[in-house]
Amino acid sequence: MNAREIAYRVFASELSGSSLEYKGEDEAAPAFLITPLGLSMNRVFVAGKLTEKTMKGTDSEPVWNAVVKDVTGNFYLQAGRFQPEAASAIADIDETVEPYVGVVAKIRTWTNDEGKTYVNLRPERVTVIDEATYKAWLLDAAKDLWRRLNLVKTALSFPEAPVSELETKGMTHAEADGIVRALDHYDRPESQRYMGILQSAFRFILPGREIDFGLPESSDDYRDELPEEKKESVPDDSGMDGFDKKEFILGLVEELDTNTKGASRSEIEARASDRGISSEEVETLLDDLMNEGQIYEPNLGYMRKI
Repeated sequence: MNAREIAYRVFASELSGSSLEYKGEDEAAPAFLITPLGLSMNRVFVAGKLTEKTMKGTDSEPVWNAVVKDVTGNFYLQAGRFQPEAASAIADIDETVEPYVGVVAKIRTWTNDEGKTYVNLRPERVTVIDEATYKAWLLDAAKDLWRRLNLVKTALSFPEAPVSELETKGMTHAEADGIVRALDHYDRPESQRYMGILQSAFRFILPGREIDFGLPESSDDYRDELPEEKKESVPDDSGMDGFDKKEFILGLVEELDTNTKGASRSEIEARASDRGISSEEVETLLDDLMNEGQIYEPNLGYMRKI
């Protein structure tokens, strides 16, 4: 019998930005998702506010979808007949008070026709927690993220180094292997993004302190500092051809919401592309709208205006 995989603490932003999957040669080996910082995992321990839940399926076989929000973004949960304990826990939670919850879950992904990967969680256990416990989770997740940032920094100091060499630099085999795979797939990670995650976490943990890492408040503040090849991928929300991109995307969400599932991300990206907005910009704008409470994701890959 295979040992259960470790449930790693990871922020929503790092998890949702992951698209690299791999499976061992053994037929019974589990599939793993690797983040841009090289964390290789198939189970996670996440925490945040449960802000929404919906019941699908039937009364005899309910399927519960839920959204859990941490300081960086959203986790999307789905629990059905194969997760009875978690499904029952979600059913009993009053989402209107937005309680803090801790979730142990397996990772599931799906990729649309355009190659965009979405991450969903199949919870094994959902537990209501207090704010102090959530802050403790934030601190532990921040420590883990900081370690990954430093390990990637070490790996970048030894370009083309094999896994065996990185293991001599203080990394476990899993860490070294994950980082090598991540750098090959994602290229060099933008550390500013992850420092922003840490800043958000510590601002929540220490609300009475002025936590400021000296990071720009928007991408426009550091656009000119980026390498030329990266500038095109940074969204400019100030507008294009006389229109506000965020308002345009919000309008698309409302216009394309013509069924019970919501507006398809694929359709939103296709329509936005006609106006010169890249899929990366669409993803950023949708995240902004969700963080502002203007839209939500009732089903994986579908958006709806609040």
